[in-house]
Amino acid sequence: MRTSERPDFVRVIQRAMQLSRLVSREIDPYVTEVSQLRHNDLLVLHSLVLGYHSPSAIADRLARSAPSVARALGYLEVEGLVRVEDEPGDRRRRSAHVTDAGRARHALAMRAAAERFDALHPDVDPASLRAAADALELVWLQIGRDEGYADDPPRRS
Repeated sequence: MRTSERPDFVRVIQRAMQLSRLVSREIDPYVTEVSQLRHNDLLVLHSLVLGYHSPSAIADRLARSAPSVARALGYLEVEGLVRVEDEPGDRRRRSAHVTDAGRARHALAMRAAAERFDALHPDVDPASLRAAADALELVWLQIGRDEGYADDPPRRS
């Protein structure tokens, strides 16, 4: 069956867009106020915490442009939340690493996002959220793999 013949595809896209707008309107401003991290900065920092160190791997993971990731890394570095350095033996490649201050700010931002969501939507069942996250992750991994986006942190030898 073709995707265009599946109404579930339209429902997934519609709900994903609605959830994105909800986060932008209700949660992002609060998280930015509390943590001084804009949405893109937090996504990049979160990727680093998850083990992505290459700017290109972060861009792939987030489906963002390289300049967008570079801007976020620049801000995070100036704030002392990450350190960006040349890869040994290849000055064209860079890697980023979270500092202790970055881990603390990340934890603050994640706590703020969760608290704000819970305050605004106290009746949302955690099991439902987990199931939705798992389902969206599965769909993204299938689509992302097809599009060449990273789905696992690069392994360091």
